[in-house]
Amino acid sequence: SPPSPGSNRRRKSVTSHTGNASVTPDRTIPRNGRDAGRRILGGRGRCRARRARCLRPAQRRRMAPEGQNRGLEGDLGESSQRLANIHFSPLLTRLTPPFGPPSQGPDGFTKQWKNAKGYDIFSYFWPTTHAEPKGVLYLMHGHNVNIVFEFLRGRGVGVDRVYEGSWIQALNKIGYSCCGIDVQSMGRSAGFGGLRSYFESFEDVIADDFAFIEKMADLGGDKFSKGLPLFPFAVSMGGARATMMILRNESVFKAALLYAPMLSLERISKQGLNRFLRPLIAIFNLVGPTWRLAGEAKSKFPNLQEEFDNDFFSDHSGATRVRLASEYLKVTEHIMANLKRIMLPFATFHSEGDTMVDPEGSRRLVAEASSEIKVHEDCPGSWHVLIHEPGNEKTLEKTIAFLNRVNPP
Repeated sequence: SPPSPGSNRRRKSVTSHTGNASVTPDRTIPRNGRDAGRRILGGRGRCRARRARCLRPAQRRRMAPEGQNRGLEGDLGESSQRLANIHFSPLLTRLTPPFGPPSQGPDGFTKQWKNAKGYDIFSYFWPTTHAEPKGVLYLMHGHNVNIVFEFLRGRGVGVDRVYEGSWIQALNKIGYSCCGIDVQSMGRSAGFGGLRSYFESFEDVIADDFAFIEKMADLGGDKFSKGLPLFPFAVSMGGARATMMILRNESVFKAALLYAPMLSLERISKQGLNRFLRPLIAIFNLVGPTWRLAGEAKSKFPNLQEEFDNDFFSDHSGATRVRLASEYLKVTEHIMANLKRIMLPFATFHSEGDTMVDPEGSRRLVAEASSEIKVHEDCPGSWHVLIHEPGNEKTLEKTIAFLNRVNPP
């Protein structure tokens, strides 16, 4: 509909994808650039999405690579995101604030590099100030989020997460350097067709993880050298990534730390509509791999859910794409069938109240793995986001105790 009389605003289309169809949400973008920034990046005047007409395929192809494939080097941005499933536009790229002191801390920095498929992968480094680091923690985030949201400290809805008071700061203080990447198509990394939260194969993600480890010293410097003990520090889907890497070549690591790892999805796949979708997943994977069908659980902590819903670089569409759901099922089935092959020392932290992934996966890992040092820590009263939920201080203490055990000072 046309603007109301006297309005100084105009309509602007931004491409998004729901399934394999491209939709153009009708967004009101003020002519004034500063007002546009306030409306898109947060504040009282957040952008409102409405139904609109579909773009023709040719238009969709022209618009898809733009913005997100720029890689957004150095851009962290304000939390508030109503564009979870939308390609980054040049306007958003210009308006997103840079990676600054609140998030990077006194010594943090970012680097970009291209993976085997040519996508820009965004990586983060927080070196310890110790002259001789004890080791390197490879941060591995979960589904639909990013390194900053997963590991830095939250301060409320619509506010940047910060290094001060975060787990990363605490681990830097005891001598560990921390680094990680945003998985392709998530966070600030580019991906297939410019789509948010979509990759063609989980193997592509694992390949990026191994490639980053090879580049880590060159990108990060002496505090990330290859001679230092390396530990996967993995959350949720990151736990599946870490476990697949361990099964592939566990000699790369000294020990592993897993937080609500996605090792099993059996219980989750039988809940709600998922129990009807699972038998059809192979068909959907062929005809509509980018469709969003698989449901996602909500946090039991409303404040944390609201922070996620308003994080600029997280995807809070509420449903997982068919291809990812199919890959996650395949990967977790492979992991559960090969637990006995794992010999690496590890600690897994999980809550029985987790409705995002199956805590039975952590129990079976401890029961079946061949590791001499294997620890299962229950997190009573928690849900899934253990690093940020009430009681996370105790989980951090147990984390440090495990590190001291497997990597004595």
